[in-house]
Amino acid sequence: MELPGRFSREAPVEAVVGGRRQGLSFLARISNIDGERLERSPLVEIRLLLGAHQQRLVMPPGFTPLRAASYEAVLGRVLGTRFEQKCLTCHGIPRNAANERGVQCESCHGPGQAHCRKGLTCTTCHNPHRDAKENDAAYTRACRNCHGVSSANHAEICPVNQNDGCIGCHMPKQVVNGFPMADHWIRVHPELPAPPHKPTPTLRTCVVPVSEFLSVISVTDERTANDILRQLESGTAFFDLARKHSTASAPNGGYIGEAPLADLDTVLAAGAKGLRYGETSRVLSTSGKFMILARMPVDFRYRALELEREAGGLRTKGDLRGVLEKYQAAIRLYPLFFARLF
Repeated sequence: MELPGRFSREAPVEAVVGGRRQGLSFLARISNIDGERLERSPLVEIRLLLGAHQQRLVMPPGFTPLRAASYEAVLGRVLGTRFEQKCLTCHGIPRNAANERGVQCESCHGPGQAHCRKGLTCTTCHNPHRDAKENDAAYTRACRNCHGVSSANHAEICPVNQNDGCIGCHMPKQVVNGFPMADHWIRVHPELPAPPHKPTPTLRTCVVPVSEFLSVISVTDERTANDILRQLESGTAFFDLARKHSTASAPNGGYIGEAPLADLDTVLAAGAKGLRYGETSRVLSTSGKFMILARMPVDFRYRALELEREAGGLRTKGDLRGVLEKYQAAIRLYPLFFARLF
């Protein structure tokens, strides 16, 4: 691994994960950068994998094809401790059988109380020990378990088709860096044709999220807050108004990142939990401040990544103005897109 103008460095591969359908990914542990020891030595998914279709080292989906210019890009994807605990306990470095209990239920699924938590994970739809099914009907049933009208505490219900067609509309097939896969952002695709429809209140989600990705505009007087809300309703960008008016969150265009609702002020938590993806709250008054919340679109990070890929294509053509415009658009979508991980 090498950064322009810096020392190159090596990191030993600690684990290999993947399989014959897509390829093998290599995981390395990084303990220091330029001699500075990190507080946590994370596992990193290296930027190249051995592609099963290509039979060579290729760039995995989700990684930028541009020449690495930051630690975030050159090292790869930093993996959390939860991944190590749940997956690499069994699938990582070979263990000494005499000193290990082997594979038990809780090796992967955690203690019993974890079964009481609700939330979408990979294993909601996939058996991690079997190849993924290629039958849309099986995945549609998984969708309707939460998004069906028969569920008492249902998630958001599709206003176009409440019974079928979930996968083709919300997870269409795509090819990313040569890898065929379904779009796992599970989102609305405005480019796909859909019959006219009108969302109704009864279709809104009944599930209270644990956390949300939020942006906030915070001002000290109500008149200014109401004026900002009117500008938002007329189409002015949240990013621009936050940069102009907000106090604490102005540098990031209002973006504050993922916020656990339990950690928010009760007024803000109540305002946030009723927001759909991409929606903006009314003016919320708390602790002497007047705030407006915006819930980020479900695919805001993916859209920023797509803009970066488009910038890479323009760079190869020498269109530097176009590159700058794409980067600016990416930052407006995801203000911390280019933030360093270390």
